[in-house]
Amino acid sequence: MRFDDCKSRGILYRPKIVKDMTKAVEYAFEKGGPAGIMIKGPHGIGKSHSLVNLVRKLQYGSSCKYLVTFIPDCQEWNDVNELYTAICRSFGTSLPALKWKICSNDIENSRDLQTFVNAIDLILQDMNKKWVLVFDQINRLFARPELNKSVDLGTLPFPFRVINSTMKGDRIVSIISASANNEIAYRESHRGFVEYDHPCQMNLAEIELAFNEVAIRNDGKEILKVTGGVPLQVRNLISFNFSIANYEKGELCSILFSLGKLHDTKTELEYKGITASAVGCILSNTGHAMYYDRKYLIPGKGEKFTHYEPLYPLVLVAYQTFFWEDILAYVETHERLLLSVCVNLSTTNDSHSWSDF
Repeated sequence: MRFDDCKSRGILYRPKIVKDMTKAVEYAFEKGGPAGIMIKGPHGIGKSHSLVNLVRKLQYGSSCKYLVTFIPDCQEWNDVNELYTAICRSFGTSLPALKWKICSNDIENSRDLQTFVNAIDLILQDMNKKWVLVFDQINRLFARPELNKSVDLGTLPFPFRVINSTMKGDRIVSIISASANNEIAYRESHRGFVEYDHPCQMNLAEIELAFNEVAIRNDGKEILKVTGGVPLQVRNLISFNFSIANYEKGELCSILFSLGKLHDTKTELEYKGITASAVGCILSNTGHAMYYDRKYLIPGKGEKFTHYEPLYPLVLVAYQTFFWEDILAYVETHERLLLSVCVNLSTTNDSHSWSDF
């Protein structure tokens, strides 16, 4: 089974996620025109595991219909040589074998890469195959000091902009994956890319499959409740030798430290939006659509997009501590309205009660 092979390499196979991502790839090809997929979600929810399984599915589970180029960690991607090498490897060849020379000039490099990709596109057409380029942990590009002011892939220096330029629609699609981040100002959406929100929580069966340490215990339900089923939080609990008290103490310090950085680094408008979202999460109320704590909040869907859920239970505890004064201010501001609602409800209930006699 494919899962057994992934399991031996420490990678959990989650069938529904891989199926959904495969459908997203197929849709991107059917859509035509420059198209891509952006895999989104907080750090530590299993995006990289899912991408590995997706690559295997496309390579070996689709009657060899797809060719895949996979750059698993963009932090290590420094120049065009590495991109060329990865592309050639996925096609079973090399630059020396193709007698392809790499120029030192960025403009010439961009032009030559486009020629290179166009040539591959013709080969794909003859082979009746499709090509998927996968770039994992794309946000690490923006973490580099010289790039952290960039806000879009298209503004990054060569070779990073080729993620866009290599997309050819019906035969070539790019997939990028990025963890939500409060510190680095990169855009969450890009032209031509369809967004896929990766599930954040595992169920108990998945947790026990992913972590042998949990599978041999008899308190799996409690572990699921404490960690919210977030893979990274399960691992963190294990690192504290399953001591819930020590785990919660450590995690609360981490969340509060992150919130303190938000307070110190964000503009007044941004921080006001983050505060509104956090208070809205605590009170199950609406938040702020533009600014919210991307590391610890999950935005709703559709009409509920300004409603937020905590990534795992401790987030609410940390928010209640950090934003206590804001919660009190909210209640005070709305106290008159709340009292009015209560009076109206009381009057209505009394009226119904007496009319029944």
